[in-house]
Amino acid sequence: HQDILMKRMEIQSQQLNFPPVAQDTIGSTAGSSGGSGQALVVLPEMKNTYADYRFRLIVLTCNRPQSLARLLQSLRSAYYDGIRADLHVHQDRLPGQPPDQQTAYVVESLDWPWGIKELHQWSTHVGIMGNWIESWQPSSHDSNKI
Repeated sequence: HQDILMKRMEIQSQQLNFPPVAQDTIGSTAGSSGGSGQALVVLPEMKNTYADYRFRLIVLTCNRPQSLARLLQSLRSAYYDGIRADLHVHQDRLPGQPPDQQTAYVVESLDWPWGIKELHQWSTHVGIMGNWIESWQPSSHDSNKI
């Protein structure tokens, strides 16, 4: 863990144009940096709080199974850095028709190891605007969308 902490401090020092941190200061509480008048305060090691986070990936689709399959394979291959990534696919339908079965099959057959996978099918045609507007609502003040 000290190696990781040291690397983080080196990167932060470079980004902020700080002088490098000496290896022997890792884990100390505070100290002087050689009489330069600058005090070095070493913060405790950052705990992995990824368990507190999750991604909610929302995919909007209708009747393009090949494009959807390509997108879902890209999402499946992505690196989520240990953060849970739940996949929600919202499938619209054409006016007066049932949901496209090939599109539904693409979702249902996908192995999703990063979290839950859900297929949401609209009971009527909602169009792209309806799909955009109604597919996500915040569940708490901590929920954000990008």
